[in-house]
Formats: sequence, structure tokens, C-alpha cells
Amino acid sequence: MSIRRFANFFRRNKLNQNKNLLDLKEIHLRNKRYVSDKWESYLDVYSEIFYNKRDKDGLTLLEVGIQNGGSLQTWLTYFTRIKKLIGTDIDPKCSKLKYKSKKVELVIGDINDNLTIEKITKIEKKFDIIIDDGSHLSSDIIITFLNLFKYIKNDGMYIAEDLHCSYWENFEGGLNKKDSANNFFKKLSDVVNMEHWIKQKEDLYSHFEDFPVTKKLHIDDFFLITSLIHSIEFRNSICIIKKKKISSNLLGKRLITGKKAIVNDEVLRLRGKRASLKSYLKKNLRNLKKDSI
Repeated sequence: MSIRRFANFFRRNKLNQNKNLLDLKEIHLRNKRYVSDKWESYLDVYSEIFYNKRDKDGLTLLEVGIQNGGSLQTWLTYFTRIKKLIGTDIDPKCSKLKYKSKKVELVIGDINDNLTIEKITKIEKKFDIIIDDGSHLSSDIIITFLNLFKYIKNDGMYIAEDLHCSYWENFEGGLNKKDSANNFFKKLSDVVNMEHWIKQKEDLYSHFEDFPVTKKLHIDDFFLITSLIHSIEFRNSICIIKKKKISSNLLGKRLITGKKAIVNDEVLRLRGKRASLKSYLKKNLRNLKKDSI
């Protein structure tokens, strides 16, 4: 069998295997053990965005806020080759949850406490997926993202759930409240196009002036976080942030092809022009790792 035919056979076989698996909603609905609380639309969204990761070998997932623990059972069933599944919660009662699989580990503590993060990263250093289903307070959502995004693998994703709380006063929110979590993620969407408006790193502090917590981060650390954001997608009550290497997030070269410019020949002068922060990043970021570029 040729390499091409083998590859096609492998892809078809993989697709057929996935078709035979229960979908995420069905797994959730069949749950009869620990209680799991998920909005119906979330399950549809997750089925869509997690499909290509479902049988990824060595997948790691961290869920913040597990309450009764049923969602961990769902993830354990859904992700067929998961390596490590960590659930963390501030409620000490969660320590009573017991799982047969050694792939599941629990960490009890405040996710925004450095000691809790240290406990998590001693178990697993990086994650393909992090889901924040914690307190839903706007300030906590923002701080949790800033603390945890660096622990996402390249091509991984960070998900903030239940952002409808960002519109509610008793969760530090409001439709036009400048420092709500939803407004933070809206502001964050501008960093996808950062290379077109930033003149110096400190411009980030100005852009996020409604969120004083950002200034607690060293500007290089904040700049690196934002440079690694590939895309931000909003669904009903969910924000999905995807992470990629910096080089995958830049506009790159202007690729102009052809020889005849009958209408406007000035465009030929722009051939090969690069709109890129790459060299700027190398010069200005402390300890920039090669795998970030």
C-alpha cells in the first residue's frame, strides 16, 4: 500500500471510529453518577470545537470549578486518549469526590492563589484545554485568565463559561459596566490585530486602563500573553480564546503575484512588505522562548 493510500485509509478509519462514539450531549444525558450541570448549547459548542481533539493522544484538560464533579466523568468518556484530567475547586467538600481512573486528579484551593497553581503544575505543566467554570465574578474571571493562559499549549484553547453573569450586578457585571469580564474579552479581541495599532508595549496598559489588575503583570509578561492569542470567539455565554505561536498570529508578508499592473503599478513596490512584530518581540521581550515564536 502506498503512503498516500495508507494515509487516506487511516483518515477514513479514524472518521468511522469517531462516528461510532457517543456525542458529548449523549454522554452527558446518560450520566447517572455525580451531578453535572451544563447548558444545552454549551454541549453543542464543545462538540464542534473539541471534535479534532477528541482522540488526540496525551491530551490534558483543566477544569476550574467542578462542584459535584460530574463534568469530569463526561470529559473522561469523551476524550478517548486523555492523559490527565485535573479538576480544581475552592470548596473542600470536593475532596470527597472519588474516581476510579488514575487519569483524574483533584486540587482543592483558590485558583488565583499561587499555591493552588503550583499544585496543579506539579501534576501537569501545560494543558490543551482549560475551562473556567469557577465563581463567575468578573474580577475572578479576568484574573484567572491572566494567571492561567500561559499554561495553555500551542494550538490549545481557553474557555470562559457562564459569561451571562457579566451582565448581572451581583456578579460585578452590567451591560455597560466598563470592568466586566465580557468587556475585558471584548477589549482582548483587539490584540488579535495588535501589530497594526501598538507603537510601544505600554500601549497595552492604556488599552486596558479599565482593568487595573493588568498593571500587576510586568509589561513583558502581559505583552507575551496577548501576542500568543490567535483568535477570540464569542458564543452565547462562552468566550473561546485560541493560542498559537506568535508567527502564526502575524499578518506576514504581502504576497503580490503577476507581472502586469495595468490599473495601478504602485502596488508592485509593496511586494514582500512585511507587517510584523516579530523582530520587535525578540528585542523587547525578556526570556522569549523559541517555541513562543
